Amino acid sequence: MKLATTTDDFKGYSKNHCDMVKYANAAGFKYLDLGLYDTDIPGSPFMADNWREYVRDIKECAERVGAKFVQAHSPGSRGNVLIKNEHYDLFVESTARSIEICGMLGIKNTVIHTGFLEGVGKDEYFEKNAAFIKQFIPLLEKHGVTICVENSTKVNMGTKYFFLEGCEMKEFIEYCGHPLIGACWDTGHANLEGHQYKDITDLGAHLKALHIHDTTNYDSHSLPFTGTMNLAEVIHALMDSGYDGYFTFEACCAMTNPVNNPGYRKVFAGDDRLYIPPLELRIEMEKLLYKIGEFALRTYGIFEE
Repeated sequence: MKLATTTDDFKGYSKNHCDMVKYANAAGFKYLDLGLYDTDIPGSPFMADNWREYVRDIKECAERVGAKFVQAHSPGSRGNVLIKNEHYDLFVESTARSIEICGMLGIKNTVIHTGFLEGVGKDEYFEKNAAFIKQFIPLLEKHGVTICVENSTKVNMGTKYFFLEGCEMKEFIEYCGHPLIGACWDTGHANLEGHQYKDITDLGAHLKALHIHDTTNYDSHSLPFTGTMNLAEVIHALMDSGYDGYFTFEACCAMTNPVNNPGYRKVFAGDDRLYIPPLELRIEMEKLLYKIGEFALRTYGIFEE
């Protein structure tokens, strides 16, 4: 199994996605998950008139350093499948754009957050989310991209209906009934729910992508071994289910840059010298992330360069 990580590890440290690629690659990562989550925010370079040139630059940058994009995360910073507000049209447009970007970069799997809304039950949830996803099927077929729905946690969703278990995700995917609709399993979210193994094995061949990170009592997106998750459970499930994709980290908050999370770190008046961790430390953290992944996979004899 090959290690990958998200370009969002270097949000706040980079002027453009080429820099993100270079920093992740300098830490050892050859395989990358392109973070497109903020594409539905006005001003995204992926929605600019010259977006094709921007994507081509990213592709050339990756090729120069020997990196490859293998996964993506579709937009979702402001849009919600079930809420047709002032952000909705841009959300739909940017989701379509993200599929085109995946096509340009040869990315086969992109992760999507299904919609959520208080008071929506399972039947309505399935119907409306399936309708949203199915509108993109012509684009998915054109570019050879699979949309992967992701599990969440009650810590984030409260009483809103959302996928918490692998069997629910499998049921939804089979309800949609198209081979380019699959699943992404988020280990940090699952850890907060208290289960992993059965969920992953229930998904079986529907599992196309992973978000590997650890948690404690909130959705912290931290390094494995810094929370309460037992990584052995995840790896056993992946091996037993026949998963053949990338072992993709989403530990992007392991060293938080408050530029990306305003208000996250307390401010000390008159002295901001330790407010933002320097890039050099963030790259060292990224190197540790790679070493953790390599150690875990080598332990089970499944690590691939």
